[in-house]
Amino acid sequence: MTIARSPKPPAGEDGNATLNVWILQTGETLPLTPDARRMRSALLAQTLAERGHQVLWWASAFNHLRKQWTFESDADATMCEGVRIRALHGLGYSTNLSPRRWLDYRAVASKFRREAWASSRPDVIVASMPGYDLAGEAVRYARAHGVPIAVDVRDQWPETFADPLPRLLRPIGRLALAGETRKMRRCLAGADGLVSMSRSLLDWGLEQAGRSGGERDRVFYLGSHRPSSRAVPASPLLAMALERAAGSFVVAFIGTFARHHNPTALLQAARQMAGDGFHFILAGEGELRASLDELAAGLDNVSFPGWLGQADIDALLKASAVGACPTPPDMERPFFPNKVFAYLGAGLPIVSGFQGEVREMIESRGVGYHFANTAELAAALRRLKADEEGRRRMGERARQLFEERFDAARIYGEYADYVEELVAFSDQHSAISSDQLSA
Repeated sequence: MTIARSPKPPAGEDGNATLNVWILQTGETLPLTPDARRMRSALLAQTLAERGHQVLWWASAFNHLRKQWTFESDADATMCEGVRIRALHGLGYSTNLSPRRWLDYRAVASKFRREAWASSRPDVIVASMPGYDLAGEAVRYARAHGVPIAVDVRDQWPETFADPLPRLLRPIGRLALAGETRKMRRCLAGADGLVSMSRSLLDWGLEQAGRSGGERDRVFYLGSHRPSSRAVPASPLLAMALERAAGSFVVAFIGTFARHHNPTALLQAARQMAGDGFHFILAGEGELRASLDELAAGLDNVSFPGWLGQADIDALLKASAVGACPTPPDMERPFFPNKVFAYLGAGLPIVSGFQGEVREMIESRGVGYHFANTAELAAALRRLKADEEGRRRMGERARQLFEERFDAARIYGEYADYVEELVAFSDQHSAISSDQLSA
């Protein structure tokens, strides 16, 4: 049964309609403290709320990055004025590539289905994928209730689960995932529009949806805010790391210690370059932390300050000479990690192991070096350290590129425009359909 569209929401003070927006995203750390780093869904929600819209963010009570519970049961929280979080409790999991993670996502999707159908109808939905099961439930709801929906494609699930297998066994792994792949494709095909954080991921999503791109399919890069110039005392662990690195050429890594962003190459380079005036600060946590600690044993040119809030991230980047984006050499998926944007915003040259758009951007805009192995990484870092003027020019180009394409204030303003346009397009389409029925 299709439920009729509810009346249009009232207009706000600026004359524009106040929208009730649902955002579905379970992988981001919920920004519940003033210094918490706000990522893609949080930035979109904040931008929409600043325009007077009301946002309900359907999230998980489990912190995907830290592998710990944010809430011990289903919970409601407020991110900021106009943004309410509904955190659903699943099963939790200890590693990304585990059957329990799949079950956790299923449990959260099931809870969403029960609660969503009993909730007031939104005007528009933005659902992130993964997980495609939760996004798929949102698509089913949207289709039944006449709500426009966009799916934000962030990863090539479930294909990415075959990546850890030996190359010859990956086709067998993909065959085993055929049922899950069909669910993902139904989810993408049912959306009114697809968005993504890179061109390659959007192209993949459109291919899975079985259609070419249209006016409602867009790329919105992750982006980053300009680093704050406000002087804030560093947290104790970061202050200790910066003190150890004083006078050194600082190589910064910010991110999750997991397969796609494995910083092992940085520690291998650090061992080769011990005593040469380099210091590697690896900020973050993740499932690889224990193995990284073992690799870093005995190295006095490596520091682990742990998770950093936004003020600490700004302080680290200000003290750094280069930003690093390592990834395993066999990584074939099209990733555009958000740390790239933070480095560019800080005016840092980048050393990166990522292929695709990241490599093309770095090399075409002259903002850093690509490396395929530890030897190339070490050579690139030595080159940057030796050529101070060249490094300064790279930094200027990095900052210019950030201003042109990757400033979050612009990106999420355009993303919010898109959400509003999706509602307008749906209203227009409904009006045309009504006219046709009455003709």
